[in-house]
Amino acid sequence: MLGKDIERKLTIFISSKIDERYKPIRHALKTLLMETGLVASVYAFEQEASSQNTQGAYLSEVSRSDLCIFLIDNADGVSDAVYKEHKQAINTGIHRLYFFCDERIKDDIPLHSELRQSGETIYRTIHEFAEIPKVAYERAIQDLLDWYRKRAGNLDSGTDITSDVQPTAEAHILQAGSLITLNKNVFARYSSKNILVRVLNPYGEKLFPHENDSSTSCDNLCADFLRMVIGRKTFNIDIFTQLKDAVLSEPAVINDIADVLRIRFDAIAEFFSGNLNVCLTKICEAYKLIKGNASVPEWLVNDIAIDMRNISDMLDQTKNQMQFSSEGQEILNQSAEMVYYPLLDRFAVNQKSKLLKEHFEMLTESPYTNRMGIMNGAFDDIASCFNIAVRFGSLTNIRITCNRYAEVLFTKYVDCKDVRLFRELARMYILEQDEKSLSKVVKAYRNSVDAVTLDDIEVIIESIETVPFKHKQFESVCLLLEHFGYYMSDEQYKKQEDIFFAQSNAWCEDADSRIVSTGYFILRTAFSIIGRSDNMHLLELALTFFIKCIWRFCDETLKVLKHIDYAKCTEEIQTRVMEQLVTLLAMENLANNTQLNNAIIAYRKIATIDTSALDSAVKEKIPAFYNGVYDLEIGLDNNPQVHLDKYINEARQRITPNESGVYYSSYTYNPCDIIRSILKAESIWLEADEISEMVTLIQDTILNENNQSDAKEGAILLAIYLRNTYPAHGAWEQFSELITAHEAEITNARFDSFFGGSGPNVVRYCYLLLKISLGCTSFEEVAIGFATMSSYSERDFIRALRYLGNYLSDADIDMVDNGILGIILNFVLSVSEDKHSDALYYAIVALIELLHARSYATAALIRLSYLMVNADSNMKVLILRKVSKMDYIKTDIGQHILQNGRTNNHYFVKKLANEITESIGI
Repeated sequence: MLGKDIERKLTIFISSKIDERYKPIRHALKTLLMETGLVASVYAFEQEASSQNTQGAYLSEVSRSDLCIFLIDNADGVSDAVYKEHKQAINTGIHRLYFFCDERIKDDIPLHSELRQSGETIYRTIHEFAEIPKVAYERAIQDLLDWYRKRAGNLDSGTDITSDVQPTAEAHILQAGSLITLNKNVFARYSSKNILVRVLNPYGEKLFPHENDSSTSCDNLCADFLRMVIGRKTFNIDIFTQLKDAVLSEPAVINDIADVLRIRFDAIAEFFSGNLNVCLTKICEAYKLIKGNASVPEWLVNDIAIDMRNISDMLDQTKNQMQFSSEGQEILNQSAEMVYYPLLDRFAVNQKSKLLKEHFEMLTESPYTNRMGIMNGAFDDIASCFNIAVRFGSLTNIRITCNRYAEVLFTKYVDCKDVRLFRELARMYILEQDEKSLSKVVKAYRNSVDAVTLDDIEVIIESIETVPFKHKQFESVCLLLEHFGYYMSDEQYKKQEDIFFAQSNAWCEDADSRIVSTGYFILRTAFSIIGRSDNMHLLELALTFFIKCIWRFCDETLKVLKHIDYAKCTEEIQTRVMEQLVTLLAMENLANNTQLNNAIIAYRKIATIDTSALDSAVKEKIPAFYNGVYDLEIGLDNNPQVHLDKYINEARQRITPNESGVYYSSYTYNPCDIIRSILKAESIWLEADEISEMVTLIQDTILNENNQSDAKEGAILLAIYLRNTYPAHGAWEQFSELITAHEAEITNARFDSFFGGSGPNVVRYCYLLLKISLGCTSFEEVAIGFATMSSYSERDFIRALRYLGNYLSDADIDMVDNGILGIILNFVLSVSEDKHSDALYYAIVALIELLHARSYATAALIRLSYLMVNADSNMKVLILRKVSKMDYIKTDIGQHILQNGRTNNHYFVKKLANEITESIGI
């Protein structure tokens, strides 16, 4: 293959330690690769990144590359900079080749183990350092050729294999309504030959220019407007005016509605200029002009009415009001025709059908199948819909383009997990203030979130500035901070944080014109950025909500107060918070408010000032809470036995039905869980008769087939804790015989999934853990029990994993049979990253506990090291905090875990890893 024959050459990034020893090696490999004619450029930087900005630039080049080549000498190890580039390549889905030199040290380094666990990347070992360019070149050249073919075929195609409507040399006419005709040359379905389709390609519209571009000058203007609609450019009235004039001057324009179209274009211009009132006036003007015109079909009249209704709804939102019937809706109600849009509906339905087909193929295809898609071909229907919407001045359908675009991006992303698609999807959700969708994809695909670079953040910031309405723009800023604030540079964060506090305070102060719905965005963001922003500023903001009597958001504000670190706040503001809490306690409508109670407990635990006034207020206003949960959490009377007796009695009462012979279907808490927590937290040592009493309570609970499943689960976990804490107590032999003889009664329970309870499998699983704890089970029974977990529902699987962590936490690991521990370890190792994030979290908890098992600690530690690459930020923090307290942190694998943390994109993970590194003196 000759370089001159290649339409788009590939880019390669060479990553290695940067010093005089590596410099000639990098230069030689770069020269060899460039001489092939297959490569457009090779990035081989000759100086280390010295600042946050240059580090971001290096990572951006990694993301833009087609192939990354890593050159590593075992004796040198992997620097933080190289490791960060390695992680960026993984997260971005860039093809990678690794070459290790063992000339000086033959032993593997931690990165070898990580690559073997991933099972995705082949690495080569080179025995002489000077041979690196030759071997790397020979191995890379075939990969480069194969990758070029795959990449070129996947991203573009010279033919549009999905198009079923193409214009011909002659002008054909398509009937649409009774008296309006649509010129087929103008309204045909677009293909990748047209600029509108390529604009939507998230890989870059200029990346694959088409030799036979079919775009007209009007298409190019329309493409400019499309860039404005999807947030790549700020609205430009001059360009839009050119587009309007071009559309209205085309021979294909429908003369009967030219005046109406002109007004509709004006309405669109006003909308994207941020003038909702003028926009609605123009839409109403268009309707009056077209109303009663027999030459205009009903579907077009209805389309104007839809615009009228939707803009009216937007205006109502800015006024904090809601109309059950607007003028636009009344027009639609009185229309004799159903709402539809000729041709546009066809393209829209075709797009949905293609997405459903792709989803079906994803779920049903053979694991041996390789599916190749055409990226440009995914957007032809959207481009066609946009074209029709523009030419008829349909504001609603123009705006829907963003939703249609996001739908395709999501489907494509789920299929191939390409991070570039995720970034564009997240940008669109932020641009549209789609908080629900953004929250779901961010939680479900944390790996892709961790791959976000500073350049990506900057692109989103620039997109937010294109939003035409100030309150919507601010809501987008809130979403950006909420979900990506921990991935920003200090400079980026400070700028967005200043915007957030300035506009939040202005919103609180302006009672007359504040848009109520924005308050939810403010408080969700305030809660999310507690870990990075000044808690004093957040407290001031939260108190302002109360001072301004914005009671609609009372619960959300209390949630912020609950999570503030008061130890970092001045005594003056701590006093103000306490006074506010006392004031809230006096309000009747907040009596027994759960959020208020939680905020009070959290404040009371951390506050550094005298809180006797708060204690007195709680005792006076809610004495039951004061004597119960408050005292238990705070320890005012320091008598946990009183609370222990209370919950033991409550657990006993729940075993029997009420006076009517009826059992409750669900409770808000489980007394056995609280008993176990009190025993662990308060270090209460039970006498023999107290243990016997609890064992009897547990027996009565688990043998009662009418009990709820969660009650039995809590009782079994309590039994496991007692067995491991008091192994010498005489009750366990008889208890073991009893539970073995009554398996059916124990594993039968009432299950109510409506209230979020677990299924029968979880009780059986807890029963198995109890038998392991008592030593009355076999290796085969345990092996089968853990093997069947793969068939559990996702909810039951997560709960079972959580209980496994509880068991391992309470157990004396050294006393557990080594073979059974091996089964447990193998099961936990099998919990992969594609499981729900909660499942992976509890698997990590179990792995941390297994570090106490001498025979399996190394395997658990290696797995934790690997998960530092693939888990989300919360899990990485958990791993860092737990492992840093063990001697393992000073081993090679422990250091690899720390390096993972130091090179992470997440602010808090990186900060914690650096603090640990400094504290252990490395």
